[in-house]
Amino acid sequence: MGSARGMFMTNREFRITHSNHSFTELAKTHSHNIRAYWPEFDAENLHGLSAELFRARHGSMPGPASTTGYPYDAVLQMGDAAMAVRVNSVLGGDGDIEGYVFGWEDVTVARKTSAILHALEEAQLRADFGADGSLKTANAAFSSVFGIARPDTSDHRLIDVVCNEDGQTLILETRDAHAVIGQFRVELNGTARVLDGSLSPISNADGQVIGHVLLGRDVTDAKEQLAEAAANSARMVEEQRKVVDALRLALKSLSDGDLSTRITSELSGEYRVIQTDFNNAIESLDTAVVGIIESAKTIMGESGNISSAADDLSRRTEQQASTLEQTAAAISELTASVASAAERAKQANDVVHTARENA
Repeated sequence: MGSARGMFMTNREFRITHSNHSFTELAKTHSHNIRAYWPEFDAENLHGLSAELFRARHGSMPGPASTTGYPYDAVLQMGDAAMAVRVNSVLGGDGDIEGYVFGWEDVTVARKTSAILHALEEAQLRADFGADGSLKTANAAFSSVFGIARPDTSDHRLIDVVCNEDGQTLILETRDAHAVIGQFRVELNGTARVLDGSLSPISNADGQVIGHVLLGRDVTDAKEQLAEAAANSARMVEEQRKVVDALRLALKSLSDGDLSTRITSELSGEYRVIQTDFNNAIESLDTAVVGIIESAKTIMGESGNISSAADDLSRRTEQQASTLEQTAAAISELTASVASAAERAKQANDVVHTARENA
């Protein structure tokens, strides 16, 4: 039992009698995983352990009395590990079963790799080219996109079908070649698509390239959408530049006092609203300023009338003051005359009085 594959032998009652070193190491490494499937498992005490669990859990496994149906293969999920188990019967000289040989192999990585490859196969386009560059096989995705039922090596050759993204022919080495990774333009049966992936060489033991495998995702639609998005972005930037320039010029004229300025450039889309609102705002401002100017003119006219009336009133007041001054002077003279007359009357009265006394 010096096989590199983990193995143990049981008697016909499925009790372990022997195990090789490979199985012992496997058992120690995956002890917790194996116990998830086989609770009684003990990596330190294998001999005498019952393996009846396998036959009990696999109804299709032949019973002890059957000498046919072997080898029996099963892949067992044990915790997070997958084990491929092959059971062979050991026959005695009389043809009866004397025991069983269980071969174990850890296929966890292999199954994960297989799942990954399967996922890649399902999600990506794949084409295999031979040493002469002819298309040998293609998966369903590749065949569906390019409309081929089965490869025709006389019509489809690598050098004619695959080129780089810029349309230049690929120059592939024939010895010790390396994979070419990037985007490829694939044109076949009138259909052109862009694949993002790799063109990998297949080499023999001598390093001689004996074929190539093209594997990639179809990114044609994504590239077109990206190009369209870039074009839309550039268009938006240009439209924004026009809007900014138009506003800058209009605001400059407005700051210089020109209320007749308007945005006359034809702005597109949503920016047309800005143009309309700006022009309406300036129109309203212009109307308001004109109204203010007219009101100011009216006020200035009324102020002129008031000033003229004030001047006239001032002149009349000066005239009245002069007349009053003249009147006061006349009254003063009259008062002096009255006083003089009174004095003379008094003198006359005194003369009369004196004359009366004398008489």
